[in-house]
Amino acid sequence: YSDGGKALKFRCFITKENYKDFPNLTSFIEELQKKETHEKVSSLIGKDLSNAYVRVEVICDRKGFWLKPHCDIKEKLMSCLLFVNEFNESEDLGTDFYDKDLNKVKTLPYRNNYGYFFTSGPNTWHGMEKKEIVKERRCLQVNYVSFQTDWKVK
Repeated sequence: YSDGGKALKFRCFITKENYKDFPNLTSFIEELQKKETHEKVSSLIGKDLSNAYVRVEVICDRKGFWLKPHCDIKEKLMSCLLFVNEFNESEDLGTDFYDKDLNKVKTLPYRNNYGYFFTSGPNTWHGMEKKEIVKERRCLQVNYVSFQTDWKVK
C-alpha cells in the first residue's frame, strides 16, 4: 500500500450529488470556477486553466495513515492542500517535500487555515511519513484538473 494500507481514513469529493450537504464548499467551488480566479492561479503556476475543471475533496486521515513520496499525475494542473487542524494535532503532520533523491527537505507545518499549492511536474515529490495522528488530520484538497468533474471553469 502507498497510503498506510488499512489505516482509517475518510475521503469525500464534492459532486453534484452531495454538494447541498456542503454549502460553504459549494460557494468556494463557485469562486474557483470564476474566470478571474482561475486566470490569477494560471498566472501564478504558468499553466493554462481555461479548459480545466475544479475538484475539491474533504480528507480526514486517522491513526496509521501515511503517504509514500510521489509526484502528482500530469492531469492535476494545480494541487492545493488546506489544513483544518481543529483538534490541536502536532504541526509535524504537514506535508513532507523531497528532493529528486527522495531526501526529505521540508515539512510544512500542519496549522489550522494554513496550506500550499503547486503545479505537477518532475521533481515535485511530496507525501507524509509515518507520524502519530492522535485524533484526526483534516484537510481540504483543491485541484484544477484536465479531466472532467462536475465543476467546469467559466
